[in-house]
Amino acid sequence: MEMINKLLGIILFIGLFLSKSAFSIEVTDRFNHRFQKEVILNCGESEYFCDDLCGKKDKCVIKEKVCRDCIGSTVYLTHVFDQIGRSIVASDEAQIGDVLELLKSNRFSVISSNSVYNMVDGMGDKSIERRFGSLCPSEEYSKPVVIFETQEISGLLGQPKLVVCNNGENTKVFHIDPNGGVVVAF
Repeated sequence: MEMINKLLGIILFIGLFLSKSAFSIEVTDRFNHRFQKEVILNCGESEYFCDDLCGKKDKCVIKEKVCRDCIGSTVYLTHVFDQIGRSIVASDEAQIGDVLELLKSNRFSVISSNSVYNMVDGMGDKSIERRFGSLCPSEEYSKPVVIFETQEISGLLGQPKLVVCNNGENTKVFHIDPNGGVVVAF
């Protein structure tokens, strides 16, 4: 009986370890000194994602392709910045592998609350920071970033796919529901 209890304890521990959905990564975006958009993936010591993505243990710097029609006040981009955290919300939890797959595809655009693409709110506006922050489960997550898929040939901004809620050792990733949980039936 004691052996069975130990075995069950080990199985429970392994199950808890494998079900851990937090990651020791951080995803940010920036423009470099040549005004090229970059996505920075910082990995913790125990993570292997940077090594898998770019062959470096602790940090990947990925050049983001130009997002066509992202600079300006297009109807779609205005909708995105106006509705982020309102009708564009986080849904179920995703895996970090989903982020890596999207980054490896080279068909993505990362947008954060301080994006230069935002023509709706002023730079550093607190309301856009709150709306982006509402995509994460609590205030302990800082500077969430939304990863959009872009069209392969045209480079047009597609649907928002994932939100990365950065928190060092406890970073979480969620799928995005661009319809705010509303199911549209025809």
